[in-house]
Amino acid sequence: MGLQESAFGKMERWRSKRLGLLMLASILAWCDLLAEMKHVLPTGSVVDDLGLNWVTVLTNVSAATNEAIVSDLRPSTGYQFRVSAVNNVGEGSPSQPSITVILPQEAPSGPPQGLVGSPRSSTEIMIQWEAPMEEERNGMIHGYMVRYRLWGYKDSQWYYRNITKETYKTVHRLIPGQSKFKTQHNYLIGGLIIWKDYEIQVAAYNVKGVGVYSRGIRVKTKEGVPAAPPKDVKVEALSSTTIKVMWKPPDPWMINGINQGYKLQAWKVQPEDGIEPDKITTVPPSPYPDAVETTQLVNLDKYTEYYITVLCFTHPGDGNRSQPIKIRTLEDVPDTIESLKFEDISDRSVRVLWSEPEQSNGILKGYTLTYMVKDTPSTKVIQNFTADVTTHLITDLSATTFYTFEVYGWTSVGPGTPVTATIQSGVEPVLPDPPNRLAVSNIQAFSVVLQFTLVLMAMLQYPSGQSSTWETVYAVSAPDATTITVQNLIPYTNYHLRLIANNVVGASAPSEQSPEFQTLQAEPAHPPSNMTVRAMSSTQLRVRWIPLQQFEWYGAPQGYHIRYRPVGCECNFAEDFVYDNTANSHQLVGLQEYTLYEVSMVAVNDIGPSTPTPLAVERTRESVPSAGPDGVSANATTSTTIVVRWKEVPKIHQNGIIEGYKVVYVGKNMKPQEKIIPTITPLLQPLPSFESITNIPSRSWLTLERGWGSVNSSLLVQTHDDESSLPPIEAVCVSFPDYFYIYHFLVEPRQRWVCSHQVLHSTIYRRKQWLANHRRKNRLLSNQLQCQNLKPFTPYTFRLQATNDIGPSGWSDSSIEVRTLPAAPTEHPTDIKVIPITTNSVRVEWTPLFPDSWSGDAKTGGYRVKYRKISDIPTAFNMQHEELQDTLARKLYYKIFREAQNVNAEPVTSTEIRVTWEPPEEQEQNGELLGYKIFFRSEKDPEGTEEIEVVGAGTTSYELLYLDMYTRYIITILCFNPAGDGPKSDPVYVRTLQDLPGPVANLSFTDITMNSLKVVWDSPARPNGEIVGYLVTYVTARPDENFSKQVKQKVGTPYLLVTSLEEEVTYEFNVKAQTIDYGPEVKANVTTGPQPGSPARPKDLTLTKTVSSVTLHWRNSHSGKGSILGYYIEAKKIYMNTLYSSI
Repeated sequence: MGLQESAFGKMERWRSKRLGLLMLASILAWCDLLAEMKHVLPTGSVVDDLGLNWVTVLTNVSAATNEAIVSDLRPSTGYQFRVSAVNNVGEGSPSQPSITVILPQEAPSGPPQGLVGSPRSSTEIMIQWEAPMEEERNGMIHGYMVRYRLWGYKDSQWYYRNITKETYKTVHRLIPGQSKFKTQHNYLIGGLIIWKDYEIQVAAYNVKGVGVYSRGIRVKTKEGVPAAPPKDVKVEALSSTTIKVMWKPPDPWMINGINQGYKLQAWKVQPEDGIEPDKITTVPPSPYPDAVETTQLVNLDKYTEYYITVLCFTHPGDGNRSQPIKIRTLEDVPDTIESLKFEDISDRSVRVLWSEPEQSNGILKGYTLTYMVKDTPSTKVIQNFTADVTTHLITDLSATTFYTFEVYGWTSVGPGTPVTATIQSGVEPVLPDPPNRLAVSNIQAFSVVLQFTLVLMAMLQYPSGQSSTWETVYAVSAPDATTITVQNLIPYTNYHLRLIANNVVGASAPSEQSPEFQTLQAEPAHPPSNMTVRAMSSTQLRVRWIPLQQFEWYGAPQGYHIRYRPVGCECNFAEDFVYDNTANSHQLVGLQEYTLYEVSMVAVNDIGPSTPTPLAVERTRESVPSAGPDGVSANATTSTTIVVRWKEVPKIHQNGIIEGYKVVYVGKNMKPQEKIIPTITPLLQPLPSFESITNIPSRSWLTLERGWGSVNSSLLVQTHDDESSLPPIEAVCVSFPDYFYIYHFLVEPRQRWVCSHQVLHSTIYRRKQWLANHRRKNRLLSNQLQCQNLKPFTPYTFRLQATNDIGPSGWSDSSIEVRTLPAAPTEHPTDIKVIPITTNSVRVEWTPLFPDSWSGDAKTGGYRVKYRKISDIPTAFNMQHEELQDTLARKLYYKIFREAQNVNAEPVTSTEIRVTWEPPEEQEQNGELLGYKIFFRSEKDPEGTEEIEVVGAGTTSYELLYLDMYTRYIITILCFNPAGDGPKSDPVYVRTLQDLPGPVANLSFTDITMNSLKVVWDSPARPNGEIVGYLVTYVTARPDENFSKQVKQKVGTPYLLVTSLEEEVTYEFNVKAQTIDYGPEVKANVTTGPQPGSPARPKDLTLTKTVSSVTLHWRNSHSGKGSILGYYIEAKKIYMNTLYSSI
């Protein structure tokens, strides 16, 4: 028993006893206390200040007991304990510390900490680790065991390395916010295989043996350079500047990494190390491993000898070059000669000197010199020289005369570009001085007035774009001029100008540049090009065009103005305005059906409209008539006849070409019947075969190609009451493919005859009937009748009946059987479907005809599929077709529009993405390419609407702006031409770059004790990148002369358990998230120690010690606000003399 005096003047009792089976536990006895402990380390050890603080080891001790077992203690360590009580309010004050307990040594019980590795080369990996946690070392660490093997080969053997203090490197690093160091160990593993994954583990060992191995890490050695060059390299000269190169990739196992592509190198000398090639072209690798790669080296020097090599490269660098192949580009015409000079000018002679072309581009055959009196071609003299002659003396000049000279070289391919100069004989020419004192005035949209000092001949230049290169914009010969009106400028453009004087000798130095000025705005350069109009429906037209490019607007763009009206109408034009200056189509709606419209459009900027486009004419599509015929009347003429009359439909309601009329009539006890009247028939039709005294209501419709129009009102008509009887007659029939001529013998003249025929079908088993729908009635004065609308390839018999105003006679005997001839099919295929299959093919499907629809040709018949390209410009229906010689449903393929190729996207900033692509091949564009549409949307919003950007046909790169930070976007591109949009490209996925994160959310504190707490927070609502961690900073909230503390700690989780705090001190916590850098911080305050209503400190803490454990006993004070729920037991280390030295 040990006695110590408490802070309250009382003695607290400790008891401890040994548990024989628990090597690392202590039994503590007390009177209602909460247990704490502190470690006691051996004398001479490196002591961590944090380790000397009290640590809570038990929190779930029941209020009904006064002792507890503390297990999982560290071997070879001394401990002290204290106890405090806890109730609903919080923790009370702790008891006085117990006596010190020392535990024995064991082998390391935990692995080394923080094992990481990184490749140092293609055969070496550097690993780094820290010693096991102090509580897991269980004695002095003598060294480490490193083992490794190939990753993924579970049955492969481990390779071991015994790492002693002499074979690894130790680095001491200062712990942020503290005055202590942590020790890190490094070791370089060598002799590894190139570009392979390895599994690596580390374990510590002491005198008791090897401890626990760490969790394996996976590290790949770095890539190596390819060990072999490409194979089968071949070259071919295609032109004077292009060489075609072909090769195969190296064997895969010789690449030693990821094939990043190939470098084609052209050398003018034999390739050697240290000499840079004259031309390098990088080619991406083919996705097919053994494919023959082909590319072209372009922009080479003409007629030049090159050594061509090809190498494969990976990320670390280039592999071996292939053996150089010597080849020469083809010949071409020579360049312009370098200079043309004149010496010894007199009134009769001049010496002409010229230099060789900068590049002869082949074998130079010679030069040609021509000269003549200026503007007098009849005096022209031509002289040819060999390639070694570069000077010639001319002695036949006239005095004080202007002569024009031309000199050019030539090869076997042809002559080069001549150099021209004009001199005056008898004058000693000198170079002019450059103009000076340049000033601009009278700035217009297309011109500006430039003022300067006197020159003989001037050449005006301006800088090209944003570069320092100057381009000649204007040349004038005006010896006495002091001003020049510079024409052909581009409106709404910034310019600098400078002037160069010229005479027969040459050009002066450039003048100083003029002040910068901007030309005025002007109307757009031209209207939208390729404007086409196409009917979309009976009330809609679609207008398409090629948008203006930015430099063609000549000012700030507003949009496009479209004007339209019916052709021939004296009314004003209707107008639509398109405000999107990148748009390429617009729909005109609310138009009249089947009406011819004339359409034109202009581009509009802040100044005004451009010139209009030529008028385009297009008709809206047909629709059904919107009204029935006018003036419908019906009169009974006999007991079986009604005459129906009507007028044409008003023009405005026809909505198309009237194809015919439908008359519907019904009699008493009769089903409704109809009669189709083509438009070629007079607008007066008899209704036949009515019974006497019948009320017949009739109605009429009219038809277009697209359907039936409106019905007019019904009429009620009554036929006359009559009877008739006539004898039958004989008939003879002669057949044709789809009609009959019927010859009959008249019994009485002026009679009307009814011809009826019977259809005989040998394959249909039913009662043969006379078909009333084939009954024909006509007033005949001859002995023949033509029966039409019969079925092809069908047997018929006929009989005749005579009729007059009184009534019909009986029927004649039937004629002989006769069959109509075969004819074209009576129906067309139905359910036609066109399904896209690939980017250049479609499948055409249909339902085949029934056998009786083939009109007698079911065995040899077939199908014909026609197709054509769709155009906005109306053309004759000229279609391609294919014959299908069977009666089954078939499929066809037809080449269609292709998407943009090689679409790539890369992030530029956190809100910008650059998209690049290549246009489709010209033969696959199916017309003139108008531009591209770029569709993009955030992957975070899968149901969201795609945004779109439209660019011109000449654009192959575009930057998307104002995007969300660190967001993955899905991007597709399609091409469009006058026929419409092509298919979209395959989607490209790209993420914007990272940016600073937003503030963390919901900063709060939990598990507050005397010297520890847990701070928690939520991730930022807008992380704007990968959250790599958080920076937690806490300081004492109020300045104190005796105590202050500031700690910064990086964590990877949204919480932090903070220990080693001072009791009952207020701290201010700041938390901010980190991506590429830290975002804004969030602040909050908290105070450690008992909170209002916490229980009082336990009393009478006693301790009982055993060999490997201690037992604590305590007694409770008042419970505070609520009953006591449990206890915290804390411990801290105390310095003691031990048998162990410093680690």
